[in-house]
Amino acid sequence: MDIVGRNIQLLIDYLGYEYQYQFADHLKINRSIISYLVNCKRNPSIEILFIIKREYPGLNLNWLMYNQGTMIMEGYNKKFKPIASGAKKGQLRPAKTAEPQ
Repeated sequence: MDIVGRNIQLLIDYLGYEYQYQFADHLKINRSIISYLVNCKRNPSIEILFIIKREYPGLNLNWLMYNQGTMIMEGYNKKFKPIASGAKKGQLRPAKTAEPQ
């Protein structure tokens, strides 16, 4: 498994999805695209990277593409968290943000 495929699978696991297709369905992209990426049968297009980044703005693309840094950008207010334990698999729990003072 190459870096991108491995890191996409790590992201899927972090988000709490049991299956790759749940991640694809959440992003509203063809299920086979995620399978091809994870199984190193194709490289991500700029469009796929844009869709992932738009959905998860705190995701570090340097980590995703080159395994540099951490999954979530340093100093970034997390916009996504793993699903709550006991929640239905594939169901995202929005991050709580601090109320402006």
